[in-house]
Amino acid sequence: MIRIHSQLTPLDIEPSAFGVAKPIAETDL
Repeated sequence: MIRIHSQLTPLDIEPSAFGVAKPIAETDL
């Protein structure tokens, strides 16, 4: 996981990561 700010919690980063991972997974197909 990429840490943008120490104030941000993993819960704030996970949704963004999944949102980016899905389009990438579709591109692989």
